[in-house]
Amino acid sequence: MKHALAAMLESPSKGEGCSIVAIASVAGLEGLPYIAGYSASKFAVRGLVANAAAEYGPKGIRVNAICPGFIETPLTAAASSFGMEERAKERSSLKRNGKPEEVAAAAVYLLSAESSFVTGSSLRVDGGVSRWV
Repeated sequence: MKHALAAMLESPSKGEGCSIVAIASVAGLEGLPYIAGYSASKFAVRGLVANAAAEYGPKGIRVNAICPGFIETPLTAAASSFGMEERAKERSSLKRNGKPEEVAAAAVYLLSAESSFVTGSSLRVDGGVSRWV
């Protein structure tokens, strides 16, 4: 984030109208058992987003985070052998897990002019699973 902010401030626009989206996790919304290190790192991402939004907002730079739930990727496919994939589906209000394209669509929104008054936010893209968190 530090390097992105520096590049934006050096651009001809001096950052005006620029936007950064960081990826956190629903694990960064509340502490979850057995994944303290991961959860703490995602809390830290959200903290950096909040600080950067406050510090760079006056320069016209928006900074937000996306907090995905269980997203079906090759990396999370390994979790299916532990039953995590099915448990996540059961807890989801939509009774399914997310797709990478859905996280990407949220990022497109946060990077677009449609979200020009959104900064310092953490957008949950989790199918409602964080209602259990």
